[in-house]
Amino acid sequence: MKTRKQGRTVPALILKVGQYPLHSGGVGAVRTLGRFGVPVYVTTEDPLTPAAVSRYTAGHFRWRTTGHEDPADLVDGLTAIGRQIGEPSVLVPVDDEAAVLIAEYAGELSGHFLFPPIRPGLSRQLASKHELFGLCRQHGVPAPESVYVSSAEEVAAYAETAAFPVVAKNAEPWVRRRAPAVAGTTVLRSAAELTALAAAAGRSATFILQDYVPHDQAEDWIVHLYCDAGSNCLVLFTGVKLRSWPPNTGATASGIAVPNPALADLAARFCKAVGFHG
Repeated sequence: MKTRKQGRTVPALILKVGQYPLHSGGVGAVRTLGRFGVPVYVTTEDPLTPAAVSRYTAGHFRWRTTGHEDPADLVDGLTAIGRQIGEPSVLVPVDDEAAVLIAEYAGELSGHFLFPPIRPGLSRQLASKHELFGLCRQHGVPAPESVYVSSAEEVAAYAETAAFPVVAKNAEPWVRRRAPAVAGTTVLRSAAELTALAAAAGRSATFILQDYVPHDQAEDWIVHLYCDAGSNCLVLFTGVKLRSWPPNTGATASGIAVPNPALADLAARFCKAVGFHG
């Protein structure tokens, strides 16, 4: 008989914010935990999503979030789900918005859920493309040169000296839901394309522009890890993305685990330096 001491009877809730029913990361978490006998619940747009119908799912909660909601309203909805589960469950965020929500409303959520305490503001920094670039520079982690732009004047100034192509990304996690400048990672081939993007995005749009690394000179590596309360990395896997959707710029559609000791050491040192745990 499994006991709570073994940790496998403590339920988990897979949490995401926004409507994207085909999410491989969430399904992967369901399958991994479920195979170990953990009762796994999911938030879902519809009862027929892959996560909701998985044989490893203990139950699902129809929660049609968009990312446009006031975060306090999301917290209210999440605590209602916690009451329905009936016992403290481990929150597993599978997108940036969910991770930021948990970190910034830890006090309100801690009565129903289990999650590692994160330094205030750190989750938002790590989720922000602009802030993450600054942390990488601060701690000696190589990263493509990135520039934050928020006005037509800044775009024009950048275009005068930029070496195209460049990569445009939404700068902040909540912006991609509420007022995205681009649908996702976007390669811009010329100053004219950049100017047209800025005009279409409007005066209030903010995004970052990154140096472009050609595909024949790039490798797309991934790190998954767990750090304890002292930010010591206890579990770490590195891997390579083989295919993505949309092609070349999107989420991982196929990948394999490949040891990369240098990358593993760099990731562990970075997490220790910024005080990450979880």
